[in-house]
Amino acid sequence: MKKTVLALGIAGTLTLSGLSQAGTLSNTDKDFLFGSQSVQAKTISVEEMKDTNGEFLPILGSVALWTIGGAILGGILDYAYTGRVSWRSIGAGATAGFYSSPIMRPIHPIIRFGMGMAGTKAWYNTRIGN
Repeated sequence: MKKTVLALGIAGTLTLSGLSQAGTLSNTDKDFLFGSQSVQAKTISVEEMKDTNGEFLPILGSVALWTIGGAILGGILDYAYTGRVSWRSIGAGATAGFYSSPIMRPIHPIIRFGMGMAGTKAWYNTRIGN
């Protein structure tokens, strides 16, 4: 119980500290969001669409590799410490791998860490498997 409270307290503190900094808007942000200026949208040509065709696949592949790698590492660590592998350790490792993947890099590292901690902790607070 103490470990659960401590882990959730750390995750909450880290997440809230990052969010408190993200909550302030500069005057430029306020003008963009609430100003009367219209946004100028631009369509891209067929040639530009062909040039960028398939650019998302390497990003998606790297996210999958990070997630699978995290799941494998979770299983290896569980086996090293307990002598068995549970689905929880695999799921927790996959969650940690996803939050470490390149698609999450634009998010502040402290917020990513808090989200990863909360997601990983959720695997151990559910009543599935062993």
